Amino acid sequence: MIDKQNDYEKLEQYMKRGNLTVAGLLKYQESKMPKVLNMSHDAYSRYKNYYEKLKKDIDEYKRNKKHILTSKERGKVLEQIAACLFFSGMSLFEVALNCRTSTNEIDLLVNWTDSAVLLGIDRLYEYMGRNFLCECKNYEGGVGVTYVGKFYSLVKVNKCKFGLMVTTSKLKGRGKWDSSKGLIKKLALSEGIYIIDINWDDLTRIYKKETCILKIIKDKYISLTNEISYEQFIQKHEFEDQFLQKLK
Repeated sequence: MIDKQNDYEKLEQYMKRGNLTVAGLLKYQESKMPKVLNMSHDAYSRYKNYYEKLKKDIDEYKRNKKHILTSKERGKVLEQIAACLFFSGMSLFEVALNCRTSTNEIDLLVNWTDSAVLLGIDRLYEYMGRNFLCECKNYEGGVGVTYVGKFYSLVKVNKCKFGLMVTTSKLKGRGKWDSSKGLIKKLALSEGIYIIDINWDDLTRIYKKETCILKIIKDKYISLTNEISYEQFIQKHEFEDQFLQKLK
């Protein structure tokens, strides 16, 4: 323990001399998929069990159009899968399941821990806010506009700017601006509220240890903001300077 204390003191001195921060270090490590941002060993074990249980049900439904689990059971398993995603090797989040507010019941309420905020880790994902909502839906046919609209309303009434939808299917929409996909982009553009979907393919990639939840969220957020960006279409008019001069 004494040796480790000395190591930490040396590391702290080195970081101070180089003007390095913990948040900066994590940002560097994030690109290399570090274990610190992945689920802890115990959380992954639980995630694996829940994932395989739900996958068995999904596969059975694809074969015979019959479920092994009841609708309520499927919902509970998916909630547990979602909760496991935020138990990292480093305590970054606090998760409350089935949290009831004065107006609604939320599947998951996810908060950055005080230590994550103190270290500035939350600032790497500032678009997620201090806390955010997570809703889980088992939809074989895809998530439609109605559900996205209801979830947006829930996010807004709870004064959040970010929401996460965990589903066993995908968003509806043939094109980028069609149906659910389009509504999410329009809400981000007009309301500044960002809704990110985590679908079954994403959950499978996490199950295979190909990625982690924060990496997926960041990639999808960047994709969303790039698709709704319009600055590149705004160019200076050739008479702008003359017009401003006349106003003066």
